[in-house]
Amino acid sequence: MKINTKKAEALAILSVLVIGIILIGGCIGEDKTEIQEEPPAEKQTGTQEQTPKQEQKEPAASEEDTPAEEEPQKKSAPPVPEGFKTYKDTKINWSIYYPSDWDMVFSGQEGINLKKIIITGDNVDDFRLDVKILPPGDVEKNSGLSAREFFDKEWTNWIDKPEGYKMNSVEDININEIPAVKHIYTDLGSTGVIGELPTKEMDIWVKKDAFVAVISFSGPAYSFGKYAPLFEQIAGTFYLPE
Repeated sequence: MKINTKKAEALAILSVLVIGIILIGGCIGEDKTEIQEEPPAEKQTGTQEQTPKQEQKEPAASEEDTPAEEEPQKKSAPPVPEGFKTYKDTKINWSIYYPSDWDMVFSGQEGINLKKIIITGDNVDDFRLDVKILPPGDVEKNSGLSAREFFDKEWTNWIDKPEGYKMNSVEDININEIPAVKHIYTDLGSTGVIGELPTKEMDIWVKKDAFVAVISFSGPAYSFGKYAPLFEQIAGTFYLPE
C-alpha cells in the first residue's frame, strides 16, 4: 500500500515540532525550579529599637590627680615708706620704720628710743618715739587676755600715772593683723609748776600671746594734732613675724 509522500512529510514535521515543544517545556520547568524569589524585605517601623548606650563613668580621681591644698600665704612686712629707715630687732625679729631724720637715742632688747626736735619760728618742739618690749615673764601669766583686757588691767594698776593725767580716747585697732589698743591722753602738768606746758601722748599697745610692745609718741599738746598722722604712720609699720 502506497503512502502519500506529502502526508508523510507533514507527519515528520509535526513530530519534530512536538518533540521540540516537549524539550522546550522541560527546560522552562527546570529554570522555574532553580529561580527562587527572595522574600520581600521587612518594612522598618518608625520606632526602631536601638541598643541602649551604657553610661560611661568617669574614672575616680587618683591621689596624684587631686590638686594639693594651697598653703596659706605667710604675712609679710609692709613696704618701707619713702624717706624712712628700718629698725629690726635681732632677737625677736620685730621691726619698725621711722623717718630718716629722726635720731636714735637708744636701742636694745627692751626697745628703742627716738627723738626729733622740730623748730618752727620761736617754738622748739621736742617729740619722742619709744618702743618698749615688756618682759615676757610679766606677760606670760596674762597671755590669754586680749589686747584690750591687758591694757585695762595695766592702766588700772598704773602707779606712775602723771598728776595732770586726762584721758582723751581709747580705741581698739589692728597693727598689721595684730590686735592693739590706741590710748591718747593729755598731761596737764604738775600742780603749782609755773611755765610747764601741757604734753600729749599716744600709746599703742600691741599684743600677741605673751608678746606685748608699747609704742609711745609724746610732744607738746598744742602741736600734737599736727604730727599725729605721722605718729600713726610710724606705728602702722610695726611688724612681728608669725
